[in-house]
Amino acid sequence: MANLKISQLTEDTAPTADDLLVTVHDPGGTPATKRSTITNFTKAIPEVVGDSGSGGTKGLVPAPGAGDAAAGKFLKADGTFAVPAGTTPGAHASTHENGGDDEISIAGLSGVVADPQVADKIVETSGPTTLDIGDIVDGEFLKRVGSEIVSDTVSPGGGGDVVGPSSATDNAIARYDSTTGKLIQDSVVIVSDAGAFTVPEIAAPSTPASGTVHIYAKSDGKLYIKDDAGTETDLTGGGGGSIAPLVIESANVVAQRNGTNPQTFYIYRTYDSGGSVYSRLALKFSTNDPTIELETAGGAGGGDFTLKIGSAFLRYNGTTFVSSSAANLGTSSNRWNETHSNEFWVNASGTFRWHDSTKLLSPANGTLQIGGASGTSQGNKILIGNDNTTEGLLVKRDGVVLEVKLGNDSAYAAFMARSLRTNPVTVANLPGTPLEGMMVAVTDSSTATWGDTITGGGSNHVLAYYNGTNWTVAAK
Repeated sequence: MANLKISQLTEDTAPTADDLLVTVHDPGGTPATKRSTITNFTKAIPEVVGDSGSGGTKGLVPAPGAGDAAAGKFLKADGTFAVPAGTTPGAHASTHENGGDDEISIAGLSGVVADPQVADKIVETSGPTTLDIGDIVDGEFLKRVGSEIVSDTVSPGGGGDVVGPSSATDNAIARYDSTTGKLIQDSVVIVSDAGAFTVPEIAAPSTPASGTVHIYAKSDGKLYIKDDAGTETDLTGGGGGSIAPLVIESANVVAQRNGTNPQTFYIYRTYDSGGSVYSRLALKFSTNDPTIELETAGGAGGGDFTLKIGSAFLRYNGTTFVSSSAANLGTSSNRWNETHSNEFWVNASGTFRWHDSTKLLSPANGTLQIGGASGTSQGNKILIGNDNTTEGLLVKRDGVVLEVKLGNDSAYAAFMARSLRTNPVTVANLPGTPLEGMMVAVTDSSTATWGDTITGGGSNHVLAYYNGTNWTVAAK
């Protein structure tokens, strides 16, 4: 290789550790030209000497130990790696916060944040292009307006994000707008401070969805309900004024009352032509008397009206009343006409009367009287058992005689008793029109001989028997 100047050599811009350097060994003694690798060359450079009070010297930086980076160590002026005294990783950020030792002012800053910030910072990956906060004063909030985030004095309200209109009707019920749950809107339903509801009068709405109903007011001033079948019902019951309230008086007891005003309750069988044609059962008070009536109007048929208790019933068939015993009420007021054309009624004094004459009453406490009209013998009979047969027992009066006969009145019935007592009388008080077979106890008979005719004025107590002609002694 020809001799060249150093400046003539090709520059090595990427030397490696094993590249060679030319050195002059012991230039002050016995100089000798030698070669050395860069690695060996650096061994001759002394390490940095740290300051211990009087300054240090430059040199190679010592290699950091394992874990020094994770521990947050730095090269100190004394030449060693250590964590700065009184600091922890991340504490540096606090010095730049509001009021910190190295507070950062954003005035005049421009550009964008290099990456999304932590949760307590404003982060938006798309949307507003400007952050125009301006001069914020106490009580202001940040809000988004178009492409900007600006400050405003309008409070976002509560902890939610529900937004309402710019204005609303006083005392109106707020309604959700759309399905987000974040927007509310005004309504036409008003609730007064006293709790009264006010709704507008509208045309009948369409049929509601299945399982729901519509409640609304129409221009006639009435309140209506429409079910999911499209049936509209007037809730005011014909518009007769205020609705008497139904109240729960006690468990399982519902009452309709309105002060001292008599109440009427209707149960309709038919109702048509706006209420001009109907058939209904009315439970009401007529003056002070409770009344149950079958009412019809407009030619509506009333059908049969039945009052039923258990298996027994009383039915009105449009002309007469028919009971479960084939009896009916005729056209005569307060009378029960039986199929035998006999009549039954109860008068104001509580007397039950049959067949115009026979009656059952209690003329005094503890007394039950069965009798007919004055001067008649009708009704003075009591039948025990079957009628028109010999199985029954008929007790009846024939003049002054009480007869016990068979049920069909064909013959006298056998009579059996443990004892039989007649009321003792004098001869003068024996029956004036006796019948053969009568027996009466006599207290003043002139004779006690069996079979003798009895005359009065004596002192004998005997049993008198009437043989069809005379009273004779039957026993003493």
